[in-house]
Parts: sequence; structure tokens; C-alpha cells
Amino acid sequence: MEEGSASGFYFPQTQLNDLGVEVDPQFAGGHDDAVLNVYNGEFEIGTSFDDARTNVVDDNPDVGDELVVFAWAYRSPTTASSRPTSSPTKSSRRLRTRG
Repeated sequence: MEEGSASGFYFPQTQLNDLGVEVDPQFAGGHDDAVLNVYNGEFEIGTSFDDARTNVVDDNPDVGDELVVFAWAYRSPTTASSRPTSSPTKSSRRLRTRG
């Protein structure tokens, strides 16, 4: 994501901070790039507008199995955060329990 992105950075970062989760942001450059960086193991989590996995599924047919949306930003209902299915984290468990 880019630092100026409301849906890919500001809203998800604010939500994580409100939950007490500290994140050292790294910027992928775009929504699809955020998904691909998580998919390729470069980043532990990524944020995107809506569910950007659908934008990369043609080239990565298993992206829906490998990455899961674990939270929707509460301030923007079309903002998703995702992580690999193989790496549940304490913070993602906390986010799932938040309604």
C-alpha cells in the first residue's frame, strides 16, 4: 500500500492501533501488490480496499485458499486485512473476536 491510502493504510492502521497492535508499516505500492507480497511470503499481513485477492486470482488460483480476510476495517466497510492461513497470530485472533 501507499502511505496516503485511506483504505489500504490509514483506516486499517488506525484500527490496529486502537486494538493496541503495533505495526511497522511497509508499503507494497498498491492493493494487488499488498496481496501478492503476503501470498509470496514477503509480508506477514497486508491491507487492501475490499478483497483484492480477486484481482490476482487469475495468475494465482490458490490465493483464496492461501490467504484469508481476518478483519474488515470498521470505518470503511470495503477495507479488508488478510494473512496467510498458515500463520494465525495473537493479534488476528483478537481482531476476529471484535464485532
